[in-house]
Amino acid sequence: MKHKLDIFLAALLIFTVSVPTTSEATSKPATKATAKPIKSPPPLWPPVGFVAKDGVYAKIPTGKELIGVLSAKTTLASEVKLCKKYACGAVIVAAEKACQWWEIHSVVYGPTSEVDTATVRYGSTKTIAKSTSSQEQKTILLISKEPLVSGVYISGIRLMCQRGASIIPYPSNSYAPDSARIKN
Repeated sequence: MKHKLDIFLAALLIFTVSVPTTSEATSKPATKATAKPIKSPPPLWPPVGFVAKDGVYAKIPTGKELIGVLSAKTTLASEVKLCKKYACGAVIVAAEKACQWWEIHSVVYGPTSEVDTATVRYGSTKTIAKSTSSQEQKTILLISKEPLVSGVYISGIRLMCQRGASIIPYPSNSYAPDSARIKN
């Protein structure tokens, strides 16, 4: 019994020492707990789902990804208005090292006629886009001058990250229809 009493007294002593008296509790100002902001994790590198070659990465965005980018970038939203009239494509680019400017070539394909759905080459686009810093992802619209009709699409995308260029061209989209198709 003495053993149980010793444990009880020891527990009572610890409790009394650790509980502040009313004067101690009121003399200290209460400290407010402040929440520390949680930093966003950096984007994964190399980017997931991209095709890579020599430190340059590219990905064709899904419709959902493109809508997300368009809602965040007002400059792209103004460009996308042209895609209501003309056939367009898009590519997300990134590079291990910074690029002074981007050069993207693509091909526009479509049906032979309204009746014949066999696909033929309509022409090609050349897009010049602004610089990106190291590991920065950028969405670039590829705008043709082909009317937006069913079955017209852009494919065959080739891109180049230009570094150390002495003359940086102004961002632009150009379209060259195939001469064989113009004659028909």
